Amino acid sequence: MIGSGKAAVQPVFADVDTGVDDAMALAYLLASADAELVGIASTAGNVPVDQVCINNLGLLQLCGVGPIAVSRGSSVPLVAPLRTAEDTHGPRGLGYAELPEPSVESETGGVLTDYDAAEAWIQAA
Repeated sequence: MIGSGKAAVQPVFADVDTGVDDAMALAYLLASADAELVGIASTAGNVPVDQVCINNLGLLQLCGVGPIAVSRGSSVPLVAPLRTAEDTHGPRGLGYAELPEPSVESETGGVLTDYDAAEAWIQAA
């Protein structure tokens, strides 16, 4: 409302390669009263894309939010070869933190979509 003194909640779509930095960013975003996470695109980076999907689903489960759509992006960059960094970021890209295993039976957490991240971007827009 104009003049109400309250800021509107902003929808946010995140495209992340969820390692330590992106996990922290998502946690802050989920805790914000000013933002609503409407979806996550999982992108290969610190670790392969399938691990990024698991990281996103596990983080949402840990935070007890959701359901939030998580979509799988490309497994390789468009131009350069994929260079992951498990030696720096740990075997799962999160240092040595262990997230809960994502559960499809939980009412909170993420939901892996049957469409890819490109389609998720289109739907979010």
